[in-house]
Amino acid sequence: FNELHISLLPKMNDKQKRAFNTFEKRIKDNIEWSKQHLPSISRLPGIISPERYDVEITPFIPGSGKYHFSKNMTFDGSVEMSFTVRQETSEIIVNAHRMVIDVDSIQVKDSRNNTVEVSTLEIAKDFENGILKIPLAKKIAPGLKYSMSISYTGFIFDKPHQGVHSNYNFYEFNGKQGWIFSTDFEGGPGSRSLMVCCDEPSYKASFHISVRHPADMTALSNMYHAGTTVLNDGWAVTRFKETPRMSSHAVSICVGHFASLSAKSESGVLVRAFSWTGMEIYADFSLKVMAGTVDYLADYFNRKFPISKLDMVALPQHADLGAMGSWGLILGNYKSLIVDKDYADAKTLAEVAITVAREVVHQWFGDLVTMDWWSDLFLSEGFAEYFAASGVQHVLPEQREYLRNYAPFYHSLVGMQNDCRAGVSVPVISEDEGLFTSAVHKKASSLLRTLSKTISEPTFHKGIRSYLNRNAYGNADPKELWSTLKDACAEDGVKGWNGKNLDVSTFMKNWTTKVSFPIVKVSTGRNGLVTYRQESCLGDDTTWYIPIVSIFDYHQEMNWFVGKDGSSPVWRQASPLSRVDNVGGSSFIRMYYDKVTWKSLLRNVGMVYDVATQGTLLRDAWFFVSTGNYSWPQFLDLVKVIQWDDSLIKWTTGLEFFEELYHRFRFHKDLPTIT
Repeated sequence: FNELHISLLPKMNDKQKRAFNTFEKRIKDNIEWSKQHLPSISRLPGIISPERYDVEITPFIPGSGKYHFSKNMTFDGSVEMSFTVRQETSEIIVNAHRMVIDVDSIQVKDSRNNTVEVSTLEIAKDFENGILKIPLAKKIAPGLKYSMSISYTGFIFDKPHQGVHSNYNFYEFNGKQGWIFSTDFEGGPGSRSLMVCCDEPSYKASFHISVRHPADMTALSNMYHAGTTVLNDGWAVTRFKETPRMSSHAVSICVGHFASLSAKSESGVLVRAFSWTGMEIYADFSLKVMAGTVDYLADYFNRKFPISKLDMVALPQHADLGAMGSWGLILGNYKSLIVDKDYADAKTLAEVAITVAREVVHQWFGDLVTMDWWSDLFLSEGFAEYFAASGVQHVLPEQREYLRNYAPFYHSLVGMQNDCRAGVSVPVISEDEGLFTSAVHKKASSLLRTLSKTISEPTFHKGIRSYLNRNAYGNADPKELWSTLKDACAEDGVKGWNGKNLDVSTFMKNWTTKVSFPIVKVSTGRNGLVTYRQESCLGDDTTWYIPIVSIFDYHQEMNWFVGKDGSSPVWRQASPLSRVDNVGGSSFIRMYYDKVTWKSLLRNVGMVYDVATQGTLLRDAWFFVSTGNYSWPQFLDLVKVIQWDDSLIKWTTGLEFFEELYHRFRFHKDLPTIT
């Protein structure tokens, strides 16, 4: 709305202004009402703690298996959950969604195999939140172990969207339509539609999974298979090895007519790429990226991949054309995971490589260490974006320049696009449920890069290793991440703005919990003094602790910018400006210069030769032209002094303004002169 105000307000008459203000108020009121009256999904009370699940799933999809037609596009499931009681209770509360429960099958037993009577007539289902309440005839005591078994029927949906679904819009070599059974729980609490469980990230347990499936199909899950037995009537059952402790949303199952390519990474992990028959030949590139990224991360984190295999399945359909990196099994849309190298351009190859590497990173950030709740997706998605480029760089060293420079630049570019719009800008860490948007994830990656650059890569490396070791097979929140990084900073003597050991939590608080980002404005006063001032891009009162890397006379140094005016003599100097700030775009900020200071900056651009710094100057200047804060002559003066080589960073902005010029002058007689 701020952007609309800026662009439309001068052109509005009084009637239009009243209509616009009414519309804006209505939208904001609706948002506030939704926050108050449509709360986040209800959470479990924490009375029980699951330790192990024995799960068997039987999907009824067309194949060799015979079944009654009424079963088509459903699945049968049975679960035995072993759990410990945390506090005395007379009911068991678990998650179950979109399934028909066989109440007569419910059995609860203690550790001595004695039956605990279930009050079946009082079983209640909260359909709104996917919660199942199972009353008991007597209370069960805390500290003791119990088990509960239950059978049910679930539904297979025809569109892949957060749950149990089928893929069907493809054909086998024999001309018959093919079918695939698959899961997708990336949207959060979705595994409750596959099995009765405690479906929250903090309820970690081991899973022993069996899949009964048409014998002519292949069944895949998180772990390597422990054996397949052929049954009667065209059925088979595949049993999988028990998983390490993990969250329920990481459970993944896929059944279909698959063909695959396989390889072994240098660290000994079996990697396999599956797709429907005939498409597997396009998975060799992805296989190489998978294996190399596993090796790179295992070495970087000094922690081997804890599972003996890592599979990837390229599906005809998948929610949001993306992918999900469950432990040991990556599922995603084929357009994102495999590629025909003979016809693909460089952009497509890069996108596939980054997507595959990102899902491999999730094996550590998201699966090995899981966020406490969905509001902490920063700990999963931010790290996945941050480390993906490094993994690909290990596999494709010839792309080093692209991955080291363009990938971070692109993350900040996308992260900033929506982060200066009132009502659209959202914080990276929020009390609300996690935000599955590309812009938020890329902003999170950019903030991690700022942190790494500030404390140094070796210190960041040390802190991340410690974070993974402390929280392996468990859960974490941002406070634990900041704490381990703070310890690493103390060990390495990294100082903050106050001269004391850097408090990472204080440093990162506003960057991650507040909306938008700072604009650092540089101006020259009538007294000839160049001063700096920070403002929120949204115009609120938020201030950030900003580490700004600057070049003075070809010498580079980092200084802290604190408060509105920087709180240091470094941010006040006699005119003309003698430096270039935010070198390499290392901080998630924009630099703004008034007209007098802009002329000095143009003379200083010759001090910086790296493409990231010049690209960042272009990016910021183009933003201020687009918002009416810079004139076109100002911007074009920068275009003239920039060194135009083949850098993708510079041409990302260059193509934008050339396109803008073309559209403005395409019917003008001077177009050939301009272009």
